[in-house]
Amino acid sequence: CAGGKSPWNTWLTCEEAESLTGQTKPHGYVFEVDPYDQRANRDPKPIKALGRYAHEALVIDPDTGTIYLTEDAGNPNGLLYRWTPPRKALPLGKGVLKSLADDAGTLEALKASTTEGAHVPDLSTATEPGTTFKLTWVKVPDRDAKTVSTRKQFTNAQVTRSRKLEGMWWGDGGAYFVCSFARFTDGSAAQHDGQIWFLDPLDQTIELKLHFAYTPDDQDNDPDGPDNI
Repeated sequence: CAGGKSPWNTWLTCEEAESLTGQTKPHGYVFEVDPYDQRANRDPKPIKALGRYAHEALVIDPDTGTIYLTEDAGNPNGLLYRWTPPRKALPLGKGVLKSLADDAGTLEALKASTTEGAHVPDLSTATEPGTTFKLTWVKVPDRDAKTVSTRKQFTNAQVTRSRKLEGMWWGDGGAYFVCSFARFTDGSAAQHDGQIWFLDPLDQTIELKLHFAYTPDDQDNDPDGPDNI
C-alpha cells in the first residue's frame, strides 16, 4: 500500500494483506524498491524482520534507524508498530534491510496511556487537538504471524488500537500518522471522520494535531477522511 521513503532514497512498499490460505507464498510483508537501480529489484526479498500483517505506511527515523509502521486492518482494529534495528545493522542503508535475518531487531506494538496513567485502548476517543498520551511498547510474540495475526496476539488491555491507521510522514523530528475515520459499527469506541497525530520519539508521546468530527449528514462537501499525508 502506501509504504514510505527511506533516507537513502529507496522506497519501502507495503503489502496491505495477510493471507495464508491457498497461497503459494504468504502475504503481508514490506519490500524495498530502488527507483534508480533496476538490478537491485530482481529477485525481491520480503523484509520479514518488519513483521507480516496488513501494512499500510511507514517512516524511518533518520537518526536512529527506528521504523514506525501503521496497520490498516479490522476485526480487531489495527496497531501502530515500532521496529528497532540491531546495533550491528547500523547505520541502515541501501540493501541492509534485505540482508537482515527474519528475526532481526525488535518489533513492538504501541500502548498509550493518559498523563494520569490510565490505559487508552482506542485512539478514537480523543477529540481535542493537543490531547497527549504517553507511550510504551509491547513486544510482538510472533512477528511472522504463522498461526495468529499480529494484532490478535494481544488483548485490548495490552495495546492501543485504531480504525484505519493510514499514511505516515517524517517531519519536525517525529512521525505524523493518520487515522482516516472510526465508527461504532467497526468496533471503535467513538466515531470521527479523521485524526492526525504526531509521535515524538524523544518524549515518547503522541499528540492529536487535527480532529474531524463525525458528520453523518455530510454530502462530501466538508474536508474529512484524511488518508495519506
